[in-house]
Amino acid sequence: MLINTVLRHDDIKDQTAESKERETMKNSASNSVFTQVDYRQFRQHLADITTNTVKGKGYETAIYDSKGDIQAIVHAASIDTNGHCYPAEYFIRSSALPAASELEWLYAA
Repeated sequence: MLINTVLRHDDIKDQTAESKERETMKNSASNSVFTQVDYRQFRQHLADITTNTVKGKGYETAIYDSKGDIQAIVHAASIDTNGHCYPAEYFIRSSALPAASELEWLYAA
């Protein structure tokens, strides 16, 4: 079933900016404060955060620790005006990534 939607000019500009920002985040992941992870790693990281602060703006949601520092970011799934689908993306603070020796245990299960 097809769902027809009418998009305003502002919506199209926002979606184009969103696509560019996603690409920028992917390209700068190696030297960024945040690293893209899969959903399982994201959920494991969230289990270790004690927080009650979650803030969303547009397609991005930030999760803060008790000190007020962003610990994780979620980019919501979306569809652009050309019908291209973008899956949800999960990012955690790079300093929270486990050491290489610990990664074996995470994926052993």
